[in-house]
Amino acid sequence: MNTDATALKDDLTVLIVEDDPHVLLGCQQALALEDIPSVGVGSAEEALQRIGENFAGIVISDIRLPGIDAWSCSRGSRPWTKACRWC
Repeated sequence: MNTDATALKDDLTVLIVEDDPHVLLGCQQALALEDIPSVGVGSAEEALQRIGENFAGIVISDIRLPGIDAWSCSRGSRPWTKACRWC
């Protein structure tokens, strides 16, 4: 598991946004088994700090997060909409 803050700048990385630490750990372990680098954060606010304008990774997010949630982000009412592409 990659927890280095610079990882999102240097590598194609999966950013996992999950407020439950057990679920977050399980997601990171599953990706690590496949040699997929990942960084885990506990909130959308933390994710925003790591996502830059040229973010080239993948974001996997819990839908119901405290504070800014993924539903708000996908509707375009929050600041990280510009950084993320939704599918």
